[in-house]
Amino acid sequence: MQNTFGVEDIINASLIVSQKNPDKKEFKRAEQFLIDFQKSAQAWSTTYQILSMENQNLAVYAQVSLLLKQKLQYDFHQVPETDYITITKAILGKNNTKCSFVKGNRVVNET
Repeated sequence: MQNTFGVEDIINASLIVSQKNPDKKEFKRAEQFLIDFQKSAQAWSTTYQILSMENQNLAVYAQVSLLLKQKLQYDFHQVPETDYITITKAILGKNNTKCSFVKGNRVVNET
């Protein structure tokens, strides 16, 4: 597993796995990259960083939101108790919300 995951690599992998008919090898590589990223402690800060970025493809926001959701479900124990309030504010902050929901293959924009 990698120790460092670049923001651009995460964005590119998110775009690949969101495509309708991606190349199978490319898809598998991107999928594994995102799985490894999700398991890393770096995912906490990097997902928030990407969600805070402007002008990204909605598929990127949707994929990264799903990664963060899974991170919350399975790795919340990695968060120090002193950071609970900070993480909650970061996730629920109105200015940081890019999508109101993701349903099937359709992303509905909040704005």
